[in-house]
Amino acid sequence: MSAHPHRTRRGPVTGLTAVLLAALLGGCSAEPVEPTMTSGASTAAAPGGLVLGAPISLPDLHVPGRLQVVAGTADRFIIAGDGAPGRYSADNGRTWQELPAEVSVRSDLQRDGGPSFGSHIGYQGTFAGLVPVEGGAGHLGLQRWNPDTGDVTFYPYPLPETSGEGSAPLYPVDYVGTALVLSDGRILRFVGSDLRPLTPAFAATARQRGLRTAVTKDGATAVRMGYSETGNYGYLNIASTDGKTPGKAYRVDGLLAMDVSAFTIHYLTGTSTDLRACRANVDSPLKASCKVLARGDYRRSRYDARLTTSIGAAQVYLTRRGGGGVRQWMVREGRVSAVGSTQRWQWLPFRDSGQPMALVDRAGQLMAAEVSRDGTPTPLFTAPAIVARAQDAVLSTGRVSYLQESFTAESGTRPQVWTRTVGDGQFGPARRLTERRVAAVSASGVRTVTQRDRTASQGATVVDCYDGDTWTGSVEGGRGAWLRTLSGPYALTGDRVVRVDGTKYDTGPVMALFGSLAVEASTADETAQRRFQVRDLARPDAEPVPLDLPQPAGRVYRNDGWAAWNDWIVAGYQEGGGYDQLVVNRRRTGTIVAITGEEQVVALGDSWVVVTTGSTAELRRLDGAGAVRVASAIRGRMTTDGMRTLAWTDDAGTHVAEVSGLAVPAPRLLGAVGTDGFSLRRGTWRPAFDLSAAVAAGAVEIRRSMGESGAGESGTGGSGAGELVRTLPTEAGPQGSIRGVVWDGKDASGAQVRPGTYRWTLVAEGPDGGTVTNVDGTGPASGTIEVTR
Repeated sequence: MSAHPHRTRRGPVTGLTAVLLAALLGGCSAEPVEPTMTSGASTAAAPGGLVLGAPISLPDLHVPGRLQVVAGTADRFIIAGDGAPGRYSADNGRTWQELPAEVSVRSDLQRDGGPSFGSHIGYQGTFAGLVPVEGGAGHLGLQRWNPDTGDVTFYPYPLPETSGEGSAPLYPVDYVGTALVLSDGRILRFVGSDLRPLTPAFAATARQRGLRTAVTKDGATAVRMGYSETGNYGYLNIASTDGKTPGKAYRVDGLLAMDVSAFTIHYLTGTSTDLRACRANVDSPLKASCKVLARGDYRRSRYDARLTTSIGAAQVYLTRRGGGGVRQWMVREGRVSAVGSTQRWQWLPFRDSGQPMALVDRAGQLMAAEVSRDGTPTPLFTAPAIVARAQDAVLSTGRVSYLQESFTAESGTRPQVWTRTVGDGQFGPARRLTERRVAAVSASGVRTVTQRDRTASQGATVVDCYDGDTWTGSVEGGRGAWLRTLSGPYALTGDRVVRVDGTKYDTGPVMALFGSLAVEASTADETAQRRFQVRDLARPDAEPVPLDLPQPAGRVYRNDGWAAWNDWIVAGYQEGGGYDQLVVNRRRTGTIVAITGEEQVVALGDSWVVVTTGSTAELRRLDGAGAVRVASAIRGRMTTDGMRTLAWTDDAGTHVAEVSGLAVPAPRLLGAVGTDGFSLRRGTWRPAFDLSAAVAAGAVEIRRSMGESGAGESGTGGSGAGELVRTLPTEAGPQGSIRGVVWDGKDASGAQVRPGTYRWTLVAEGPDGGTVTNVDGTGPASGTIEVTR
């Protein structure tokens, strides 16, 4: 059982290593290699008889990285990649090397579709772009990198983060010769080691929006496009970049988008009758040759559009306002090609490439592709392969579940949920539980629950439930809540509990959960006055038991830093400016152990905890009789099965190890589903039991409750309270879950019982002895069945 103090960082852990594959897609494996022992691992003993077994490590997967194109020119390309420094290729993506440390790049700065712009742009073998302020908004200036010479020249020129309209990030949109054009319309010229702003004397026009600026091949002429705030028209405004010659504005009806290639203006018009792509000499923009792309009403009030050029081809990206899909065309040498109809595309504004280029998404796998004259894409390169490590591992009895990126041709590269058995120092084969994108995973016994990706910000948390490999349905937690834990059939999302069959509970805010036992607060407000109690969700008629926690002046118990296992509860609190925890035994001993200072509890078992300072982790017995160091430099989640097995992630990967020398208590019944009752005519009794530990083969005993007549349908059978009606054998549950029990409503003689209330009792022993008890540990694991006609 893991605790989640406020200092524990939530979310996935980056799995990038320096190991890269020489091959790309061909070198990627969707299945993991065999698990290996952690390098240099050995058993560690500590006073008190505790021994940490040698850890075994979950294997890595080789997967394609996420392609984040920044810039390109001819056969040279820059990409950003998966948490690593940017990479550079000089051979059309066949080989990659890291960028010089001075070249700082970002990708995908374009927010509203259309061409993919990065922080840099390429022209004739060199790259120019923005240098961001480290850790803040804005830019320190610009830089230009020549890969042939290795020179990286920095040009101080502070710039704000956003464009003039204050909504979009700043990025370069044109780079020709020594002139660089930014997305807010500024033109800057590189002159040796200096940077000189250029201010063309554009002609005055009515107020316009959607401004875009481009320059001709020699950098001497600037073209600015803008459309009117009212009416379906715009202006092409042309002026010399030196500002000495007054510019001239040309009104164009239906003007949507514009770009310049060499000395040719390419622009797009949309009217009530059609959509056209036009091209004209920069000196006479109204003397244009135009091609009709589509018939219909394509006015700006209905559509947004982008146009870029590459080697003289116009690349058009069109979206309908308010949604309705994307349409794309390429116009080259007078030929119109509709493209991207079966795949997702995004044009890349790479002027010096041999062919126009686009990012093409095939089943979630991005690749850069050249686009031929007829619009056919030819893949050029994908992202370099990376090593994906297991992350967010969670332990349940005899099993480890985790997230790990994997690649399939159908869904591309994405984090998926895997599960393996674990025992005797080795893992079983990996099984992929689901291909759905998930944000969190938790497990208990053979049950697994996953929270769907990106649901927290869209409303109710959707949790998918699995019994073994079988999906049993989805349930909803609280709005915007995060999946915290699964304990038996009970899932805690945010501060609310939901059972895997969809049953919800009317409780106060729940701080921690152990099976059907919920630690409940009187209010969600972190105040000194609030109180806590333990409620048994499986016994709605039972009164909650108060949880007595020390209440010195100035102490406030928080909403985070809680966990529960058996009779032990971890409670997070704030006192005197510090964030600390108490570990309390609520029933057997009344023991209270304080965890203060830099230490925090990250995992809880019966009479022991794992504490960390962020640099090391130590398993510590709560009676003070021993401790053993577990790991150093933990990254992300550390979990336990509550018995003696631990899982954690560090810089070397994700590991699992067993601690011997710990007392193992009798298994407790965390919860049961399907036990309430059944109809003799229409069904059978099929309970599912989830326990805190593995159990040997046993039985479920069914008895008549007090007051039942005791006569079977055939008139056989005696009477008396607690008379045994039927004994149903149960198989061993090595993972703490018992399945396959079926009662057909007949007694030991084969006669059908009468309708009424019957009592069931689960009789089984744990692997180290001890009979299964109820969740409180106060009696046998039992309940009632309502048998109806």
